[in-house]
Amino acid sequence: MAKPLQAGNLDRTLDLFTKDAHKNGKGEKIGESPSPFAQNVPCRKRETGGVETGGDGSGSAQASRETAFGTVEFDLRYRTGVLETMILYCEGVRYDILNVREGEGRRQWLIIEAQKHD
Repeated sequence: MAKPLQAGNLDRTLDLFTKDAHKNGKGEKIGESPSPFAQNVPCRKRETGGVETGGDGSGSAQASRETAFGTVEFDLRYRTGVLETMILYCEGVRYDILNVREGEGRRQWLIIEAQKHD
């Protein structure tokens, strides 16, 4: 049985941004810019798929490659207001949020499922 997530397991930080829409004088959308929502949030990053090991059939790490559908899960302390429309940055890499759900324990942990932005 796996040990429950502890605060000491949060070994990275992430930044969350909202997308602010810009409109011209006619009310037409002309662009978006990120606006900080939460910064330096402690988290744990888990790769949940999308890495093929040994594409040549050998199972070696040298033959591994990342696929287009690999997802990453970020575990963090529970907080309200996190939406799928936000942008997530961790270790300088941008991620698109696919799903936000509650983790173990009621309102104790938040799990963000994300995918690298192309």
